[in-house]
Amino acid sequence: SRGVKGNFSTSRDLVRLHSLALDLISPDGLLITSINSKNISKDKYLFEIEKAAKESGRKIRVVRELGAPESSFPKWDSLKGWVFQVN
Repeated sequence: SRGVKGNFSTSRDLVRLHSLALDLISPDGLLITSINSKNISKDKYLFEIEKAAKESGRKIRVVRELGAPESSFPKWDSLKGWVFQVN
């Protein structure tokens, strides 16, 4: 997307997005994040979130993985996400 404050690209700016979010979360807070994109793999998405946490000096722990219910969408892997505890 493009805006007055600059451009944002999901494939390019996931670390920056999550770093900004992590800066706002209190210790023991939750980060809930998800994406609906076939262009971003689950592994890449998780790697980018973990990189943001490391760069921000925060520790994250998976509370729950999010995704489409398999019974409803057996091969639908574009929706992915997590709930993280942030310290």
